[in-house]
Parts: sequence; C-alpha cells; structure tokens
Amino acid sequence: MLDYSHEKFSDKEKIMILFKEYDTLRTEVISRSGGGYQVIAIFAGLIAAILAWGATHPPVATFWAAVGTLFAAAIFTAFIVFRDIYVIAGRVAEIEKKINHLAGEQELLIWESKRGSATSGLLLRRWRS
Repeated sequence: MLDYSHEKFSDKEKIMILFKEYDTLRTEVISRSGGGYQVIAIFAGLIAAILAWGATHPPVATFWAAVGTLFAAAIFTAFIVFRDIYVIAGRVAEIEKKINHLAGEQELLIWESKRGSATSGLLLRRWRS
C-alpha cells in the first residue's frame, strides 16, 4: 500500500486540486441559482392560480389559509436556497484567495471574493473594486 502522508505537493498541484473543488462549487451555485428561478416561477404560477380562484369565489377561510401557506412556503424555500448559495459562495471566495496566494498573484481569481454573491449579495449587486 502506498503511503502519501509524507509526500509534499507542489504549489501547482495544490492549485489543481483546489480548482477541482472550485469548479464543482461554482457549478453548484449555478445549479442552485437556476433551481431558485424555477421555484420562483412555480410559486408565481401558484399565486396566480390562487388569486384567480379567489376572484371567482367568495372569500373564505380556505382562500386565506392557502395564501398564508403558500407565502410561508415561499419564504422558507427562499431562505434555504439563499443560505446554501451564500455558504457555497463563501467557500468559493476562500478557494480563490488560496489559489491567488499559491500562484503569487493578488487578482488572478476575483469573482466571488470581490464581485460575487458572497460579497455583494444576491439581490442588490454592487461592483466593488
């Protein structure tokens, strides 16, 4: 059995390993963002259906219960999606800084650490230099 515990990796090898995690996490952020937009579309359709039903029927407790349940589900889902994206984006920013350090560059990778959702937020994008 090979023992790699004493083998040292070069900076280039460390960067390659970090890039594997970086690529995977960036793909995860993109996937979750796309899924988030799909969830928004689903909730918009449900809200439209409930409002259409409410417009054709007299207001009853069922209508308000459906609106309240849908609203709570939308808030909870948005919280989960945003929380996960922020956690992943934070790790991507850490990897960018580590790769920049290993490469001896300050701004080799800068998206998440300076301009992405980890620093600027998902809803209000701001350009930071």
